[in-house]
Amino acid sequence: MPSQSDIDDFLQGLPDNFYATLAPGISLCGMGCLQLFARPQDAAAQEVTALTGLDTARVQHISALQSNEALGRMLVEEPEQLYDFLLVGQLCLESPLARPVMAFLQHQMQIPYEQVETVRDHAATISTSFMSSLKEHLEARGDQAAESLALRRLQLEGIFARHSADLEAAVQPTAAGASQPAAVVMQVSLNAPQLEMLRLAASLPALLPAVFEHPFAQALTQVASFGEENLEAVRAGLREMPVNTPVGLTMQQVLVLYQAVQVCGLVFVSDQFVELLAPLLTGDPNPGSSDIPAPSPEEAEATFRQLRDGVCAMAGGFAGLVSELFANDAQVAAARQEIEALADLL
Repeated sequence: MPSQSDIDDFLQGLPDNFYATLAPGISLCGMGCLQLFARPQDAAAQEVTALTGLDTARVQHISALQSNEALGRMLVEEPEQLYDFLLVGQLCLESPLARPVMAFLQHQMQIPYEQVETVRDHAATISTSFMSSLKEHLEARGDQAAESLALRRLQLEGIFARHSADLEAAVQPTAAGASQPAAVVMQVSLNAPQLEMLRLAASLPALLPAVFEHPFAQALTQVASFGEENLEAVRAGLREMPVNTPVGLTMQQVLVLYQAVQVCGLVFVSDQFVELLAPLLTGDPNPGSSDIPAPSPEEAEATFRQLRDGVCAMAGGFAGLVSELFANDAQVAAARQEIEALADLL
């Protein structure tokens, strides 16, 4: 393991544009990897994980490296993992898994498909060049890991070749006339309280306008991502989502949940809504029908305060994760501004 002084010396020697040069390759490779690990039960994903240690969490971690220091430190401390990430990402982008990624990029960038291919080819050139440099870097410092990289490339190429039919099936429409599956851009693994928070958040954009005349509640009907079809699709997905299991999210789902959890947080800290929501969330829904005595006002207030703090913490955590993973995404920035405008109505 390199010493801290060795790491510091290496970081100081990096060019100023080190991360900026590699960013397109890292971003696209990350999206490719997410398509693979969106189905962790598939043999291809399991074999890649067994060989490289890559999984959803590692892919998101590497994709979130957004500075010279962060990327340079991984290059020094975990060069093999970085190599594997880029190689697996490239193999994904050369496989049927590339199709939802390309469709997503075309929609996001609003450019012809031929230009999307140019973007992909440019990113592939960057990644290939960097992998060659990384291999030379390991060889120059006498690292035995350099000898295993060529073998691992052959093993990974073999995995993708053996499972090409399965990868093709993974991106096929599920019904006649259906569109191609949307690209997975984020994966989550939620515990039971987190899942319940998201289910609550996804219900509020439709519930609040139907129950309250407040301008904030009524303005939710004007939020594009809160369309009835979008919300119902997200709610249906959350109802089926298993606990503590990696699940892939498309950009549309990310945007809906990103805005919904912020609405949820705003509602739970607003005195105007707390007075109305507290009895619904902490009281007996059928007073008089239970032998359990109704909570006192003090007990109900303490229960709601605990519930509010937990919901706000989880909602803030999810929104923060999205903001970090998509720090430079125009759609997420626009979604954030839309919620900030809604907050002014409170």
